[in-house]
Amino acid sequence: MSQQTKKNGQPAWVKRILKLLGQAKAKDEDCDRFGADSHQYKLAAPASEEVVQKFEAQHGIRLPEEYRDFLTLAGNGGAGPFYGLFGVKTPESKRRETELLEQWLPDEENVLQEEPLIYPKMSDADWDKVAQSPYPYTGVLPIGTQGCTLMTGLMLTGPYRGQVVWRKPSGGTDCVCPDAPV
Repeated sequence: MSQQTKKNGQPAWVKRILKLLGQAKAKDEDCDRFGADSHQYKLAAPASEEVVQKFEAQHGIRLPEEYRDFLTLAGNGGAGPFYGLFGVKTPESKRRETELLEQWLPDEENVLQEEPLIYPKMSDADWDKVAQSPYPYTGVLPIGTQGCTLMTGLMLTGPYRGQVVWRKPSGGTDCVCPDAPV
């Protein structure tokens, strides 16, 4: 924990996120923007380190440090793009939040631990190979939904660990991988 965090309780980046969420809520008091009615520009309470460690052990993964910091210092899900961000399961988790995360997690064991099959600037031939896989999004943790069949994910392994991707798991292999690390 940084000296600044010890002194005033929250890192500056958390205060900035909370300030921006407050500004967004002030401009959209009725939560009319797409997805805002589901999170109302609020983050859930931060997760404890113990909860994050249990989630990691359950799935055999280690979350990227920046995402771990977000979960434990800013919020365990809630406000975010589109319908917001999923949190890791806690005893206090609302049923809907837990069901949404579990709905996006694959049934196959260990797929979150495997090297991702996707990467930035893939060719059509690369996508054709990925389309043959029973689960083309190995190494990607679902962290939010954009509605319908669109999901926001976090790459957990490989050279793009920590990058956010968007995926359409049913009916195609559309995926956008930003080129810059998150």
